[in-house]
Formats: sequence, structure tokens, C-alpha cells
Amino acid sequence: MRYFPIFLSQSFKFCAKVLLIMMVMSGVIEAKTCPSSTAEVTGSPPPFFQPNVCEKAASSWRFDVTPYMWALNMNGRTKIANQTVDVSQSFSDILRQLNGAGMLWLDAYYDDRLGIFLNSLYAVLENKETMDGLDVSERNKFGLFSAGVSYKVFSKAWGTSRESNRLDIEPYVGARYTLNDTKVTVGSVSASENQSWTDPLIGVRFSYLINPRWSLVLGGNVGGTNMSTDTSYELTGLVGYHPASYATVYLGYHDLYQKYSTGQGLNEFDWQMRIFGPVLGVAFRFN
Repeated sequence: MRYFPIFLSQSFKFCAKVLLIMMVMSGVIEAKTCPSSTAEVTGSPPPFFQPNVCEKAASSWRFDVTPYMWALNMNGRTKIANQTVDVSQSFSDILRQLNGAGMLWLDAYYDDRLGIFLNSLYAVLENKETMDGLDVSERNKFGLFSAGVSYKVFSKAWGTSRESNRLDIEPYVGARYTLNDTKVTVGSVSASENQSWTDPLIGVRFSYLINPRWSLVLGGNVGGTNMSTDTSYELTGLVGYHPASYATVYLGYHDLYQKYSTGQGLNEFDWQMRIFGPVLGVAFRFN
């Protein structure tokens, strides 16, 4: 935990350098002009999209706040010391053990090009049962926290309006922090295993605006420090519906795979898990 702020600071310094190179190579550092017709700026963009619409000079920043629900399933295995446990839990299994959860995506965009994002998921699971006359309880705190910066390097509309048939490509870099704390109590005896780690990320989002009401997004990233003990990949597909300029409803699917190993012998911890399921959320926009 104490190394996380230092690592995150170093990650964002690296992110800034990478994005500057992207901007120079793509030739998108240029002066921008606003459209002359208000019809060109109508319509509502989908979540995780950054439409090429010129904002008012007094308000170059745009903010999106998106509470969502990820109906996650878990499939994989975890190993602590010499004990290996196979995990295969559906969303209904997890829901029965759920004691509380929160999921939130935040976006901030400057000049419709440079973006900052924060994605947070935190859940507390509890399970109690009786084994051989003893009360056994397990409490798990699980969290995924991602942050990064992005820059739109490509934006092209096929037609006379930018509010339909438009493709945007947006690379990003950042980091993901994983929290996995477990406490097991058998009778009056308790034992705990607290693990946390941070993975650097690099990824890209492809956004396609079909028309002012409908849009599609496909995104993915890879992360980790090496293939043998610390690696991850993440894929997301969404369909967005825009009933108003300030709100977007989206539905899709999210898939995350993580592999993390540390320690040896009695201190060994191994986590190989696929976390996946449908996503439903509502984005609210503030200019």
C-alpha cells in the first residue's frame, strides 16, 4: 500500500510523455475552430466517447459521472501457501454473499481531446456456515481501481454531419490497483491474508457514433510487469442509447483476466482469475 502513491506518480509521468509523442506523431496539435451552425453540435455522445464538438470558450472541460452495475462471474483459482482453491462462482452465487458494493466511472475531458479517467469497483463478501460443529465465517474485501490519461488521435465522419457515421480512436495509458483482503474465522480463531498489487496499463478505445441516439464502443488493454507472475488483459463492448443531451444509458459486456504470483512456501500467493459479465450503467454529463 505505501508504494502505491509513488508508483502512480511515476506512471502518470510516463503517461504524459507517451501521450505527448502520440499527439506530435498524429499531427493533431493544431488550432481548432467552432462550427458555424448550431445544428452541428446537437445530439448526445455516448459514455466513454469523446465527440469532436467545440465547447464554449468559457467551459473547455467536460465531466461524465457514470454509476454502473457489473454482474460479475468469477472463474479461476487462488493459492495461499500450499492450499489451492478452484473458484467457479456465478453472479447469483456472489449476490448471495454480497454485503455491500459500489461501482463508479468518472471522465474529465479538456478541449475534447485530452482525457483523464477513474474507474472504481469495491465489494464486501461474507459467507457463514457450520463445519463439524464449528462456526466458520469468511469475509472478503475486493477492489479494482483504475486511473489513466488518454488522447484522441483519430476522428473521422463519413457524411455531412459529425453526429453520425463517425469513428474515434483513443489510446490511453494508466494503472490498475487490485485489493484482495480475506479473513477466515473458525470458532474463536482467525486468520487473514491481505494482498494488493498495481499493474501499469496500455490500451485503446474504438468509438463509433451511428447517429445522435445510438453508438458503439469497443475497448481493451493489457497490463502487468511480466508474463510469468504479473499479467492481465481487459476487454469491453458497449451499446449506448442517448435519450437526452445530459444522460446516456449503456449496456454491454466486460471481461478481465488477472494473473499475479508472489512469495514462496508458506508466504506464497497465486491469483489466476477471469472476472466477466454484463454491464449496465447510466452516464450523466456536466459541462
